[in-house]
Amino acid sequence: MVFLLKSLPLLFVLLSALDSASVVVRNSGNYKVVCYWGSWSYYRPNAGQFQPKNMDPNLCTHMMYGFAKLNENTNKIEVFEADLDLGDEDYNSGLPWGRGMYRHFNDLRKINPNLKTMISIGGWNEGSDKYSVMASNPSSRAVFVQSCVDFLKEHKFDGLDVD
Repeated sequence: MVFLLKSLPLLFVLLSALDSASVVVRNSGNYKVVCYWGSWSYYRPNAGQFQPKNMDPNLCTHMMYGFAKLNENTNKIEVFEADLDLGDEDYNSGLPWGRGMYRHFNDLRKINPNLKTMISIGGWNEGSDKYSVMASNPSSRAVFVQSCVDFLKEHKFDGLDVD
């Protein structure tokens, strides 16, 4: 009993240290830890609002940004909401005004250089019909694929997730 009582403070210190320890994902190549950010969470009221800066990129090997969309007239991937996804809130930055969430999201790689960031296209609200139409035609698919490559380069994402 005396040993147990003397051990409790040490146990408390060890548990406290474990609780506050920073977790870093070290990928041995055997697994992926995929994290997801839905851009609509930016619009939640008060403490419910969630932005890329609230994410810990050391917990993930890959992070998905939801969403971009398919323009069914051009068969090209497009920014879903320019005011949220693009730009900068600093009028002196030289960028158009916007919240700049693509940039903030991809900047998480500064904290975890091994992190891969990806854009998700589609989702529940987009539905699947226009994707089926685009995929049914070889020339439409080629336009879509090239637009995805261009989009990834322009917005500095590492990959694409078709949701």
